[in-house]
Amino acid sequence: MAPLIVSVVLTCIATANAYDDFEHDAISLLQASVEVKKAATTLDIFDDDSEGSYHVGDSLACDNEQETSKLKPQSFDMHPMPETRVLPQKRQTLQAKPPTDFVDPPGAHILRALLELMIVAVIISGMYQWQLQRKERKSVCKQKSSSSKGCESTAAEAAAEAAWLSMINAASAADEVSFEKSLLRSPALTKTDAWSCTPLHFAAVGGSAAICSKLLQRGAQVNARDANDETPLHMASRAGHSEVCAHLLDAGADIDAVNMQDETAFVIAGRSNKEAACRLLADRGAGVAGMSDSELPPLVISQLVRKVFAA
Repeated sequence: MAPLIVSVVLTCIATANAYDDFEHDAISLLQASVEVKKAATTLDIFDDDSEGSYHVGDSLACDNEQETSKLKPQSFDMHPMPETRVLPQKRQTLQAKPPTDFVDPPGAHILRALLELMIVAVIISGMYQWQLQRKERKSVCKQKSSSSKGCESTAAEAAAEAAWLSMINAASAADEVSFEKSLLRSPALTKTDAWSCTPLHFAAVGGSAAICSKLLQRGAQVNARDANDETPLHMASRAGHSEVCAHLLDAGADIDAVNMQDETAFVIAGRSNKEAACRLLADRGAGVAGMSDSELPPLVISQLVRKVFAA
């Protein structure tokens, strides 16, 4: 009888322990369900009103309730735990919020107006440049239409300039052969250089009496003056070309013509110590334009003395 009582007592104790463990496990499951449900509210990625929203908390709550209902015994009178209400919370969303109304910074409208003015100015400038290019193309076309005449006149001027340069170069070098060839190209005998020197001035410096004679025969001006008011006779006297001086005097050169320093060809020949030219001019009756004896060169004074004693 005693063993039977002991076994019944042990069975009751085991049953009571099992009931306590089961009740403890059920309470733990319910608490975990509540915690999961709370966490689910913060894990939702869509709002309640959005289409296709998926609530993780709801799914877990359903599953936990089903498992709890299966595990909960029907025969025991368990004290239900008070329902824990989770306050509705606004679920966080990853969707970008619409931007608020943008407010222009101070001075933005002025900058915008300036940019618009610059754009208008660029357009107007482009149209103006286009018009200029059209006018330029028209002028080019007109020039091309008359280019043949322009080219002919330019070629003629270049040929005349080349002939004149060839003539004065031959005259200044006393190259009679080259001078004859240059005359075949009909150069201008009255043309002058930058210092108003004529071809006869160059021939007087060169010293060729034959070239001077040909120029005089073709109408060269014997008393032409350069920028210093000097005639070809002044040039020949300074260079000492007595033969050229004689040809010029025979052609009507003014023997007493003075330059800008009030000097005659006779005085210039004396200052240059050209005795032959100075003697020729003294014999032809050249004067000194009223210069005093102290102003005259010694060669001129000696020629004047010689002329007095020769008389």
